[in-house]
Amino acid sequence: MPCRRHLLQLQQAEREIEALGIRVLVVTFEAQRAARAYVEETGTRWPVISDESRSLYEAYGMGRARWRHLLGPSALLAYVREVARGRV
Repeated sequence: MPCRRHLLQLQQAEREIEALGIRVLVVTFEAQRAARAYVEETGTRWPVISDESRSLYEAYGMGRARWRHLLGPSALLAYVREVARGRV
């Protein structure tokens, strides 16, 4: 999942993020059980909340992803770059 990979990249920069005074809140639309499993799996220290109704996503104008966004030219190019860098 691209979002999980992105979050893991952010976690690698956790000290730098905290040094800037930034507080991170992880919001997922997965069920609470899946969110807890993610915390256990990754050891993230950031708070994780489950927004199954996606109300926070909607409030920030994020809505639901469309296939064309996930598989569009810019997304595919970004994915190819990550593969070339050996990150995927």
